[in-house]
Amino acid sequence: GRDFFYLCSKNTTLPSGLLVLVILATYFKQEVTPAREGRFTLKARFLGKWEDFALQVVESAVLADIQVIRESMDQEFGSSVSAAERHRIINNRSDAVLRLMNRLNEGQPPIKSTARQGPDLLTSSLPPLQLLREFFSNP
Repeated sequence: GRDFFYLCSKNTTLPSGLLVLVILATYFKQEVTPAREGRFTLKARFLGKWEDFALQVVESAVLADIQVIRESMDQEFGSSVSAAERHRIINNRSDAVLRLMNRLNEGQPPIKSTARQGPDLLTSSLPPLQLLREFFSNP
């Protein structure tokens, strides 16, 4: 099975690694602070609250695709952009998106979290399995 990221505020399930790519490529309320050895901190603002993501680049080529998407966002709508240029901008951006999605589909996210994983909400809210066994075996 693949890992998933649960975005509870939107009641949405996303493949692991997708949210970070979307934030880096398209979200304007974000800041990146480089660290060392491919690690960095991404700060993104959601509904007025800043959240930090501790991340590491696994595949450096992904940064070039993120840059293509980020730099070409909405460029095709410029009044001086020719139809041929508009077509090129859209194709380059869609090719970059496709490469990112293919990387996600191949397995591990190209940018992964370095944050220590805690127990998930559902598991941590359940009683221990032994307690459940005792409860159901003693009517």
